[in-house]
Amino acid sequence: MKRTLLLAISIATLFGGAANAQSFQWQDFQFLGIGAAAGGGNIRGEGGIHSSFGAMVYADIYYMGAPYRLHAFYAQDVRLLTPEDSDGDRYGAVDGVAGSFMMNVPFHETVQMDLSLGLAYLRDRTLVDSPPPVYGLLIGGAIDYKTGTFLGADVMVGPRVDYMFGAFGNPSGLINFSLESRLQFGDYTQ
Repeated sequence: MKRTLLLAISIATLFGGAANAQSFQWQDFQFLGIGAAAGGGNIRGEGGIHSSFGAMVYADIYYMGAPYRLHAFYAQDVRLLTPEDSDGDRYGAVDGVAGSFMMNVPFHETVQMDLSLGLAYLRDRTLVDSPPPVYGLLIGGAIDYKTGTFLGADVMVGPRVDYMFGAFGNPSGLINFSLESRLQFGDYTQ
């Protein structure tokens, strides 16, 4: 209960005026883009550290003068894919959601870097008797290249790295190195 209250307070603080019903207006929102990333890395939990493959989907919004990213992620133990290890064992996974501040740094009209820092909600499923979900932090970044346009949006492609870890001494977490593709509808540097 204490952790849920802490997360609610943190999210209200993170999104500033969103907790105040009088200041909330739909016209304050601007949809900036959507994206997906897939790659490999490591998952960590009560069941130890394992090599993994993973994916993430996200949506970017602009609200109250700042860009934010809403993430959903999943990473699975890579031994699931090897036939010699598929003897009915249970292979661990870590999944969850996150909300983060974003910073977009344009280097050139076709190259930009994005950085994310925010709060994560992680489910450690590395053991059969997994602990309850934990709250933690997300740190991520990417270098994106504009490859063209699609439906009026810039198509951005590039390498990405994300690191998520549980807070309060919990070992849950993941690191994922991936290739991302993003449709960018708006300007992140308003």
